[in-house]
Amino acid sequence: MADRNALWEQGQDESVEVNQRALIDKVLARYSGEFTVFRELLQNADDAGATGVQITFETKAFLERSKVADNRKSQEGSLSANAGADADVDKPLPALKDIVVDQWTFKNNGTIFREEDWSRLKKIAEGNPDEQKIGAFGVGFYSLFSITEEPFVTSGTKWMGFYWRDGKDQLYARRGTLPDGPPSPWTTFAMPLRQRGPLPGAPLDFLRFLASSITFMTSLKDVELYLDGIRLGHVSKDVGSPQTVGVPKALENSQHQKGSQNNSLIGNAGAMIGGWGDWGMRTPTQSTSKDKEVKWNWPTPKKLFTVNHVTSTSVHIRAEVIRWVYLAGSEKAKPMKKIMPPTSNATKGGSGGGTTSNSFLASLISSFSKPSSSTPRPSPFSNVSGRSTPIPPAKAPSVDKVDVKKLVSDQRKVVESSVLLTVFTAEAKVKLDDKMEVELERATKKRAPPSVKVGLIYTGKDEYDASEKEDVEDANGSKDVGSVFLGLRADLEGNNSSRVYIGHATGQTTGISGHMSARFIPTVERESIDLVDRHVSIWNTELLHVGGYLSRVAYETELAAIARLYVAALQTSSGALSGPDANLVTWLQARCLHALKFFTFRPSTPSAEVSRIMQTTFFSASESFSIYSTAGVKPASEVRVQSPEMEKFVKTLPIVPKEIQDGAPDVIGLLQGRNMIRQITFDDIIGEMRGRCFEEEEMIECLKWRVGLPRQAAFDQHFREQFLGAGVFRVAAKPKNGAADQKGGQDERVIPLATIKTFVNPSGLVPLEGPFPSSTLPLQFSTTKGLSFAAFSELFGWNPFSINDWVIFLSSKPPAESPGAEHDISLSPIFAEKVLSAIAKGWANISKANQDQIVLRLSPLPCIPTQLGLKTASDTYFPAAHVFADLPMVTFPSTNALQGRSKTATESLLAALGVRKHVDLQVVFNRMIKTGDWTIPQLVKYLAGVRDTLTREEIERLKQTAAFSKEEHENPTGKDTQEFSDVKSVASTTTATGTPRKVRYKISSLYEPTDAMRQLKLPVLDWGDNPKWRVNSDEAKFLFFLGLQKYPSLPDLLKLAGGSDAEIRELALRYLFDKFNTQYQNYQPGSFDIAFIPAIGPDGKEFLAKHNQVFSEPGCTIIGFAVVRSDIKEDAQTKLKIFRHPTAQMAARALLQRPPKTEEDARRVFEYLTNILGDFTPSDLSTLRDSPIIPAKTPTSTGITMVRPSECYFKKEDGQANLHSKLFTFIDFGVRANNFLAACGVRNAPTTDEVARMLVANPVGFYQLAGSAERFKAELRQMAASLGDITSATKQAMKRAPILLGSRVADEKSSENRARSNSVGMEEEEDSVTVSYELLRADQIVIIDDVNSYAQFKDTLYGAPQEDILEALYAHLGSPRLSQLIKEEYKPVGEMPDSSDAAKVRKLVLERLPLFLHQRHQGRVLISHEWMQNPSNFVVKKVARLILQKTLVWAGRRSVKDSEASSVAKREGFNRTLILYVAGNIPLDLYEVANSLCKQLFDTPKLNDSLLFSTILSTDLPSLRRRGYNVDRILNQQKVEREARESARRAAEREAAQMRPPGSFVDNTHPEEPASVTGAAPPLPPKRPDDISQTGGETTPRPETPTTVEKDRNSKGFFNTMKNKFSESNRSGPTAGTSTNHRNKIQGNTQPTPESDINKNVEQAINACRPEARNLLQNRQRMEMIKEALDEGYCDVSGMAGDLVAVGTVSNIRIYADKVVPNAQQLLLQTKLDVINRFISIIQPLKKVYKLPDSSLHIFYNLEGPTIAFNAGGALFLNLRYYEGWHDTQLQKKEPIKAMISWFFTLAHEIAHNLIGPHNAEHSYYMNQISSTHLLALVDELQAIQFGIA
Repeated sequence: MADRNALWEQGQDESVEVNQRALIDKVLARYSGEFTVFRELLQNADDAGATGVQITFETKAFLERSKVADNRKSQEGSLSANAGADADVDKPLPALKDIVVDQWTFKNNGTIFREEDWSRLKKIAEGNPDEQKIGAFGVGFYSLFSITEEPFVTSGTKWMGFYWRDGKDQLYARRGTLPDGPPSPWTTFAMPLRQRGPLPGAPLDFLRFLASSITFMTSLKDVELYLDGIRLGHVSKDVGSPQTVGVPKALENSQHQKGSQNNSLIGNAGAMIGGWGDWGMRTPTQSTSKDKEVKWNWPTPKKLFTVNHVTSTSVHIRAEVIRWVYLAGSEKAKPMKKIMPPTSNATKGGSGGGTTSNSFLASLISSFSKPSSSTPRPSPFSNVSGRSTPIPPAKAPSVDKVDVKKLVSDQRKVVESSVLLTVFTAEAKVKLDDKMEVELERATKKRAPPSVKVGLIYTGKDEYDASEKEDVEDANGSKDVGSVFLGLRADLEGNNSSRVYIGHATGQTTGISGHMSARFIPTVERESIDLVDRHVSIWNTELLHVGGYLSRVAYETELAAIARLYVAALQTSSGALSGPDANLVTWLQARCLHALKFFTFRPSTPSAEVSRIMQTTFFSASESFSIYSTAGVKPASEVRVQSPEMEKFVKTLPIVPKEIQDGAPDVIGLLQGRNMIRQITFDDIIGEMRGRCFEEEEMIECLKWRVGLPRQAAFDQHFREQFLGAGVFRVAAKPKNGAADQKGGQDERVIPLATIKTFVNPSGLVPLEGPFPSSTLPLQFSTTKGLSFAAFSELFGWNPFSINDWVIFLSSKPPAESPGAEHDISLSPIFAEKVLSAIAKGWANISKANQDQIVLRLSPLPCIPTQLGLKTASDTYFPAAHVFADLPMVTFPSTNALQGRSKTATESLLAALGVRKHVDLQVVFNRMIKTGDWTIPQLVKYLAGVRDTLTREEIERLKQTAAFSKEEHENPTGKDTQEFSDVKSVASTTTATGTPRKVRYKISSLYEPTDAMRQLKLPVLDWGDNPKWRVNSDEAKFLFFLGLQKYPSLPDLLKLAGGSDAEIRELALRYLFDKFNTQYQNYQPGSFDIAFIPAIGPDGKEFLAKHNQVFSEPGCTIIGFAVVRSDIKEDAQTKLKIFRHPTAQMAARALLQRPPKTEEDARRVFEYLTNILGDFTPSDLSTLRDSPIIPAKTPTSTGITMVRPSECYFKKEDGQANLHSKLFTFIDFGVRANNFLAACGVRNAPTTDEVARMLVANPVGFYQLAGSAERFKAELRQMAASLGDITSATKQAMKRAPILLGSRVADEKSSENRARSNSVGMEEEEDSVTVSYELLRADQIVIIDDVNSYAQFKDTLYGAPQEDILEALYAHLGSPRLSQLIKEEYKPVGEMPDSSDAAKVRKLVLERLPLFLHQRHQGRVLISHEWMQNPSNFVVKKVARLILQKTLVWAGRRSVKDSEASSVAKREGFNRTLILYVAGNIPLDLYEVANSLCKQLFDTPKLNDSLLFSTILSTDLPSLRRRGYNVDRILNQQKVEREARESARRAAEREAAQMRPPGSFVDNTHPEEPASVTGAAPPLPPKRPDDISQTGGETTPRPETPTTVEKDRNSKGFFNTMKNKFSESNRSGPTAGTSTNHRNKIQGNTQPTPESDINKNVEQAINACRPEARNLLQNRQRMEMIKEALDEGYCDVSGMAGDLVAVGTVSNIRIYADKVVPNAQQLLLQTKLDVINRFISIIQPLKKVYKLPDSSLHIFYNLEGPTIAFNAGGALFLNLRYYEGWHDTQLQKKEPIKAMISWFFTLAHEIAHNLIGPHNAEHSYYMNQISSTHLLALVDELQAIQFGIA
């Protein structure tokens, strides 16, 4: 390559043109802010040093009047502000929003333009180089072009105008000199508007913009706004003298040089008043001799800036606005805020002029109030109360009712208002390294200034309140628009209205409540700060750090002022004693809260980094953060956060006031997060406790706080010791109760917490009046809400003062703390009763150990009141035990102790202490039983009466004593009764003298005396008839308690049911059933091994069976099991839990032990076993699969033989089944029986591997059994479809054996062909063609992939069947392809250079090739279209002749054939150029062109590729477009070429000839007829990735249906090519004829495909259907699905997501289910069996209609998905779920017609997939052909159903 410098020397310079209008528009497009033009002009005026600005909006009428006035020279100089204004002075002013202006004028009195200013004005992007000026980018002036086309500028004596030359895109400027006269001090910018329009926003909003803009302006102090000479408003500002701000104490540590510091916040009161001690700002006048002055020296993080000076300046801004502006309102919504009600003068700090009771406070506050001049004046539109009175909108009053003069005066009335602001300014030195300085100068076009200033507007509390008041009272008329200074007020509400000013306001907010100004470098449109550019962002970030630091300075300065006021108030006499005045405290709190809210950082917009950076610096400037507390202003580290639960007992700790904490939660939260302020700590609490003695109420609150803390075991233990050791509280004195000589602790006492051991539970047993020991917590603590007793124990180790503790305290001898005689239980019966009553009240809830301890303490003491005095418990009896009258009985002083509710509890306590209840039981036995005086009812009645007094030992003695007799019946010996008890329960039958006596039994050996028990002959209690037995009486309940049995136990009852007495057996079984739900519901069969169930055996005899030997289903007898007796079947199932069927394991064992011997027995057995098929485990089925349980006839046996399920298959009706039945064992026991056998392993058909092994073993015999070549090929298709199921060993054997069918075509019939010894078949075709078949090895047969070559060498070759599926099988087994055996050699003769025909062919190929490749997988393409477009890569040559010589070497013979060819493609040369030779002696055959190119384009070209390409080449573009091809690109290219031809008239004919395809092979439709091209057919939806017609994710064009193709195609019909594929006839040579219009010639000779060929293809599709032998279908890549979503293209070829598993067979149709279907076998073969049978009743007739192989149909079931059906390599699968959802209801109503029609077409669709895999026109055609071919058969079937003869 040539040297660049040399090339540069040879070149020529050309200017780069800039579209100035577009450039300006693009720059201005970035200016999104409001009032952009005036913002830029105001900044330019300030940079020019202007102090005043006039802005005028002028209407067309005003301009005309001014022009007239100029002509009269009524005024000199520039247009006066009042020109023409007096014309309508007495008329009412119109609505401002309706005024349309024509021109804006802006004037400033700054420096007159210098020459460099005029020069810079007309330059874009050349900013002001002065580093002290804001302007940087040089595009501000050009903002004028957003509203005007021709701005006009005058300054001094010169002018400059701008205009667009010729109205185009280049901007020009023209300069000149003004007429002679005195120069005007104003620089004027006149802006005639591009379009007339209203004012730029509401005038009030515009004035607010002006008020905000001048705040930070350096020189600009006065702005006036005019409309047609009427002054709408005037904004001015007065700037006070800057006051130096000293370094606040809190920020001293942040300066580089540090002076001596005093760490205490408030040293002493005297120091606070003088120079305010260690608090506040340090100034030279405030320095003391011991304090070194601290100077400003704060550097930013990257040291770019160092703050060296801070000042504060008061800025007073005034506004004069006429009421007309206020009446027009504002376009911006006023920020919503709550208007606080007026507060007292004292609360506001006296700013309202009121006085306070504290004279010092009044004078102090007045000294810090704002001057009276800053107080806003009332609005002329305010009512008496000071609030604006809204005027509701109404229609304008009529003229005759309006006082025009008053209205005019009102509109022009001037409203004055003002605001006072404080501006803090930080001055910082700038220090940049060289690189940074260069980069900044590059970015801003000016050098960095030596210093910068950062300003912050701070609005104090008083100023803010005044502004709030003005906002309420201002002249806002009926609009409620607010003050003109609304934008300057502090944004405490967080509306994000505080802005960053870069000379003027930008769109960037600060995040705090005040505006900030600095020399930030903005983005070009000056709307935000540039934080993107690497170096500019560093500059801006450092400035933001200065802004954050300045914010902290302003905050600390305000807090210092608050501190001075607070300390000064402490020095007063009243303040020294009781603290500062409450009103002052409230005011100071409000000031601090205002400052905190002002400096609350919220997310800034649009960049949140601004507030984040400032906030970081604000808090990190110093760790000492000042804040107001209950003890005045303190460092935050010494102040604690308010805690409501602690304020009642924490009195001396500095706390943040609640008003501040609630009013500024964000700042307090940040301080807490930075650990600058903390919560009250435990150390703080301990210090508070150690510092003073708490009052009782304070200690209660302290304990409540401690109880409310979270539990932490380790800390609780540590804190407990400190807490209890530090706490001391005072209990006030209480009046003594009782006599004067009583002792009691009623005096005031101080209690250390460490001495407390117990506490009183008010709800406990101990009376609250005591007495209590001194170690018990006072009662008030226990009755306080919030103090839990659990906390007393857990946190302080105090235990509840229990009744035991009280008893111990009272029973101590001598008493630990003598309570006095009135509290001695051994001396005072009244107190003894009180103590016993208290104990009795909770006796039941006292633990056993405590009860024992109480008994141990009280039982020895004489503390039981009796009629004989206080006695011990063991000597006392209950009043009920009145056996002897002289015994001491319990007698309480009050009569209530043993009455009412307390009776039971008191008796329990007394009994525990030892008070006696009754006489010993032995005495009763001696008197009653041994003498026999009492009957059983009398005995039981007495015992029931004293039941509660009996001890446990006495009750047990009653249970074990044989004291009860049984009823005597006919047999007095009792042998007729059922005895279940041991002999030990029977007492002696004779007396001591030997006289007979009734036999007596334990009560547990007898039964309740009822008829039911008597019928069962059980021993019942001898009760008698007087009194009559009542089951609910106290006596009966007592006997049941002792053990009397109500009914026999379940084991006893089952013994009766299984006994020898038939009558009792039936009674016992019926009793069991009747009482089952109430008495025997816990019956579990596995717990009893008793034969008691009446059963019928297989032989019909009845016997008693055990539970596991009998079943309820009568069919069980078929396999040898017993069934329950029919009359008790229901009860046996529900109550005895008899199973319906035996378990699958039991049935399997029975089947293996006794297999059926006849086919009828087998059918019955297998049908029954289908009922329990779902219970068989895979292990059970596996065992049955390999066991000889099926009686059947085998091909090798003459009679019935027992065979295994794995060795046999289900019978079929088709020919294939007949063939396989001669090779394998087939059975059929009916639908239900076959379902069970299918689960056991009987298959529908032999596996492909099994059939293949049979074929390899005897190929000739196999062929003879098949009966014909077509049947044999059907078997081969099945093997090909399931080739993956054939093992490797079988495949190797198949390769070595002569098992494949080869065909040879002979031109005439000959006896020689018939007589061939290896020939297995011969067929005669039309045209005297004979096809002979032989069984050969794979390597002896060729795959015919070149029809032309086969036609030439057919007499020497055996070819494979021309079916894709069989060709794949032959190739897998080793058959070569014919194209691989043929060596072709083309010999071009006589090249014809520069042939136009060759160029046309090349153009045609390159034009149509993209359409063809769009249909192919790009992965198959060897040569890209882009590569062929290179003229050196693809060449077309025309030759005189093209001779094709083909050589075949096969079976040791070499054959050579020569023929003429019309075209051939070859790769030649070093670069492998693709050359297409075209013969000139014969008409060009586009099929040969396509075929030869496909051989070069694809690695394995197919016949369909050549056919499709030839069709695309030979069909005109409009026809292709109608068929769905995207030919728009070609048509657009042709349109471009036609336009080129028209523009080049001389070359029109030559260009037309080049555009028109050669007449011998392409359509000659005239290119000027676009109307004949119809819109392209809509594309199909995107296909799945595995669709071979998909390319690169694009949609495939929809081809036309074959019917249309036959009419419109221009070359060989599509189905003629199909004939070449499926027939054995020879392909004819190139079409004869020499007509130039070859298209018409071919079209005239085109014939439809013979119907016989189509029918043969249909028959082939039918025969390709096969059964599916696999039990599991995985990864079904070959499946074709019909989807319910028809709009997506009828079916999808992606296959299903889930795997299918075979679950059984119904009517020779295999049933499959998705793996995720739960209990699929039971669901389908039982629950949905009837649905399946109805579905089969539909598809069985359709199978006959299509003549499908019997087992080629399969049913599957899934839970979800759109799959209706799919084709798995010839096996057809239909979805049961869709049938059930769509058609089953119709079948139940006997209406099958619609269902049969629907599934008829579904089957046609799937059968067509046996011929065509992809979904294209060919598939659609064959689907239609298959359905139409069999439609008449369907009609016959439907008629037969309709007339009931099916």
